[in-house]
Parts: sequence; structure tokens; C-alpha cells
Amino acid sequence: MKTKLLSLVHGGYSSHTVRVLEISKALRETGEYEIIFSGEGEQMSALVQPAGFEWIETPCYEKRKILDVIENRLVPKIYDDKDAERFYEIESDLLKKQKPDIILRDHFREMAGIAAKKLGIYDIFVQMASCCPYYHFDFRPKHFPKIMHLLIPEPLRGRISPILEFPFRRMLHGPIRRQVKKQGVQLNRKVPEGYEADLVLFPDEPSLFPFKNLRRNYKYIGAILPVNEPCPQWTNSFRIDPRKKILVTMGSTGEQEKPEFFREIFKDNKFAVAVYTAKSMSFDDFYGANRFDVNKILPFCDLFITHGGIGSTYTGLKNGIPMIVLPNHFEQQINGRQLEKIGAGISFYPFDITPEIVRESLENILREPKYKKNAEIFC
Repeated sequence: MKTKLLSLVHGGYSSHTVRVLEISKALRETGEYEIIFSGEGEQMSALVQPAGFEWIETPCYEKRKILDVIENRLVPKIYDDKDAERFYEIESDLLKKQKPDIILRDHFREMAGIAAKKLGIYDIFVQMASCCPYYHFDFRPKHFPKIMHLLIPEPLRGRISPILEFPFRRMLHGPIRRQVKKQGVQLNRKVPEGYEADLVLFPDEPSLFPFKNLRRNYKYIGAILPVNEPCPQWTNSFRIDPRKKILVTMGSTGEQEKPEFFREIFKDNKFAVAVYTAKSMSFDDFYGANRFDVNKILPFCDLFITHGGIGSTYTGLKNGIPMIVLPNHFEQQINGRQLEKIGAGISFYPFDITPEIVRESLENILREPKYKKNAEIFC
């Protein structure tokens, strides 16, 4: 008899869906699992269904609200108590009806983890290393007063951060903790959410996120890269272009496009620039300006300018391309900071970015071979 696995994704984000999807596909190949997906959003029909999985449409936290919370609030609380109650009931009803032996979930399905604990279902959480308890804060909140960063030197912030971050995480996850207590699940005081998955999988490389003394239920599984898009017809033209080549991509959601910003950076037409956009638009003198398989373009590039999402970060490293990270929120800042630490790129704080600074930085990276050398370590 096969083990029943329920794979839970948000469905509005390709990276969140791809992580669980690729693990589910690998488990399906063993022939030992019956796998059903749950989620909502465009990625369910774009990725999950074509992969041959049955899926149940399940309400998830609205994508636009998630972006608003993490980009525009000092304390990025995804759930309030009302949301936590609502989504707990949705997840609990789902698990009771489907009766899985195991759930495999990504971010934004935290309430399913609480329901699984209460129902005795084995819980596997695919968690980005940047969001786990082992990572110490190393970013500047977008709406935190800049004067505080001038008054507190960076080395001192590095020592203070581990002391302050656990109370901050507890506040951030307060609605989740309260839901744990309300449902009578044993409260785990060692983690800010108040409960912990039976198994936590990091879709990350330990060389980029090196953590010591991991508990046994935390495992690295390596980067899970985005699913290939169509190969662009202009690939050969881009390859033979004599100019230095740069790929620009600002994410797969279409919410973070900056066309005028990049037109200003590259207004002298000195570089061959390929632009990946989730929403097709007109970019004079640029290649692309639509969706395409970046893995077919990056091998020819000298530089990758990215928002710093986890998929883009590892795709750049896989191809040995140095990066400039222009983040929109904390998780992307974190990935950029890690790239800086290994010498494979330059990262900015969201409010420090100007076309002039980016242009100066890209010319510096192209002059200095050390960035390329450090990025190639991951190939």
C-alpha cells in the first residue's frame, strides 16, 4: 500500500511551487507514494497540472497582501489572529478530509503544520535557510529609520542582532504561537513559531548558508532551480554580440519591474543587455523583455543583475556569473549579503539604489576578475 502524501504550496509564486513540486516528482519516481497537491493561483495550472499531479484548490493568503506586508511594513506579520484562525480551519478541514500520512509544505502554509501536529500527521517543511532560526539577522529593514544604522556601527549590530532577533521573531509569529496554544498543541519554546516540523528541508547550499550544530531534523537538499522557460529566438544574436553581456531579471511575479530605471543605467547602449520580465514590455535596444529560459542566456553573460530571489541567486551561481542584487525586501537582502560575504557580487539596501550607483558597481565588477572567480566556485 502506498504512502499518501499531500503537497501544500501557495501556488501564486513559481519558486515556492517549484521546490515542493520537484521533491514530489522525485518521490513519485520511487513508486511508493500517492501524491496530491493543494493550493491556488496560476502556478497550479502552469506547473503542477502539467507535471501530472491531481490538485485541490485551497484558499491561500492573498499574494498582493503578502507583498504589501513584507515590502511596506516595519514588522512584516503575514498573519493576524483572525487570519490565523481562518486558515487553520481551512487547513484542518483539508487534512481531515484527505487523511494523508505525510504533508510536504512550503512557506505560507504554516497553519497546516499546526493541524498536522494536532492530527498526528508527519510534517515536512521546505524552509529557506534565510528564514530559519539558525540565521542571524543581517539586513536593514526597509522602513527602519536610517539614522539608527548610522548610530550603531555594523560590527556592533552583528553582536546585538542575535540577542534581539528571537524576541522580534516571537512578535512576528505571535498569531501562529497563539493558534498553537489555542489548538492544544504542545508549545515549543525553542522556536519563535511555537511549533516545529518533524523534518525541515533547506533548498539551499551549505557553502552559501553555513550553519553549525544543526538539529537532526534539519537537512540541506541543495538548490532547486526554476523550471525552464522557452528558449529565446535571439539567443544566437546575443551570443555573438561583441559587447559585454548583462542579464537583468527582477523576479517572476511581475510586481517589481523597473523599466525606466534600467533604461537610465544602459542609456549609452555600451552593453548587450537581456531583460527577463514577467510582463512583456518594450525595451528599445535590449534583448528579450519577456519570459525566457535564463539558463540558455547566462552562460554567455559577464554579469547578472537580479532582485536576489532564491531561484535567481542559485541560477547565477550555478552558471558562475557574478551578481548585483537590487532587493525589494529582507529575504532578497539576505541572499545579497551572503553573496557579498563569499565575494561573488555586490548587494544594496532598497533605499540606497540609484542608476548611477548601479552603473558604477557593474563597471567595477566587470573590471575586477575576483568576482567571477568567486562565483565560479559553485559551478
